Amino acid sequence: MIHSKAQDRGVDEREAAILDAVGGVAQALFAYGSAASHSDARLRDIVWNRENAVLALGTAASVAQLVFARG
Repeated sequence: MIHSKAQDRGVDEREAAILDAVGGVAQALFAYGSAASHSDARLRDIVWNRENAVLALGTAASVAQLVFARG
């Protein structure tokens, strides 16, 4: 269980919340693939390839690791 109020969270809960957010970033990046069928022509050109999505996710995971190490 993760408290909804960040100030009430313990270290484990904070780490879990950050990992959930990183997972959400990964899902959002891969969901960009659906932009190719979007009705807005400008958005149809915004499609992340797998390599860029993995690099972005790796960067987010590295930042989270630094936060955990200094916490």
